[in-house]
Amino acid sequence: MKIIYAFMLLFGSVLLLGCDDDEEIPPPPPTEHVKVFLTSTAHDGNFIVNPPFPTGLEGADATCTEVAHLAGQTGDWTAWLSDQTNDAADRILDGGVPYKLLEGTIVANNKADLLDGTLVNPILIDESGNTVNGAFEVWTATAADGINPGAGACTQWTVNDALIFGQIGRADATDAEWTDVGGGNPCDVYNRLYCFANVISN
Repeated sequence: MKIIYAFMLLFGSVLLLGCDDDEEIPPPPPTEHVKVFLTSTAHDGNFIVNPPFPTGLEGADATCTEVAHLAGQTGDWTAWLSDQTNDAADRILDGGVPYKLLEGTIVANNKADLLDGTLVNPILIDESGNTVNGAFEVWTATAADGINPGAGACTQWTVNDALIFGQIGRADATDAEWTDVGGGNPCDVYNRLYCFANVISN
């Protein structure tokens, strides 16, 4: 009986030594994020379709917002699009939080991660939360660092001329080609847009 009691005391001491009251439980991963989607619709290189938008970029942003609202999303959205005077990296929201697809998949852990040349996952979910299959080309005029490298931008995204070109990316890529395939399409070709929310979501 004494042996059993001594064993119980020893076992209890080991358990106590294994417990550290000061050990902190790690916090849960952050839930705040910026939503991103790929448009289900495609558009030529002229985004001046509904005046009074004075620039093609504003028309592209309006296109993102309209597509989002038709699918039940809220708020304003910004197209991942540059021209010769404005860079996509400066146009999208930097909230210091991850960028995620509408169903929660992480695209990049933060803005620096978004601009480092690779994505965690491709941007293949549209405004309705559906996976896009095929027709992966996206208007961007933007290199992997978020800056226009002097690439074509369909004359500030105001023309659909077959003799003028705009730089593109591929939505099925996670390397630099997600935004820069090293070439472009004539501005009369119809391509998709990447759209970034202007607010942080929970």
